[in-house]
Amino acid sequence: MKSSNNLANEIFYKTENIVYEVLGKLDDNQYIDKSIIYNFFKSFYIHVVNCYIKVHKSNLNFDEIYIEYKKCLQEYYRKNNLLISEDFLKDLLDSFDKCFEMIETINFNKIDDGYEFRHHIISVFELLKMILESKSKARISQDIFDNFISKIKDEAENVLYLLS
Repeated sequence: MKSSNNLANEIFYKTENIVYEVLGKLDDNQYIDKSIIYNFFKSFYIHVVNCYIKVHKSNLNFDEIYIEYKKCLQEYYRKNNLLISEDFLKDLLDSFDKCFEMIETINFNKIDDGYEFRHHIISVFELLKMILESKSKARISQDIFDNFISKIKDEAENVLYLLS
């Protein structure tokens, strides 16, 4: 069995491409806080891990994985923002925790049902859309996330594969 550190690293880096694909589609809209999107995506994938562990009563330790995953996030922010202040880094990490908490409130447990899982992903990213619209005071194009649902689901299934 993989260590929590190795598993967290694999999950974190495996999900980078889809995040950057979505962020690339948003480049034209300067009023959208891309750190929220990044944190939300990363929170979603660790949420998938938590769902798997709960549903399968896995012996994986979610708390350890979460801590290691958050270390990956911290390392990512430090590496990509060399002048980042400790206060701003703390705010970004707190934002990640809040995103995770919001996603967890949806209370999903049918991780093995592809149809239900797809609808859960739609619900999660509809929540993100509402957050972005509220924060930016702008209308977010519906198809921004809709066009990526299949890819988001594929990445989530890749994460699940790492856990099995």
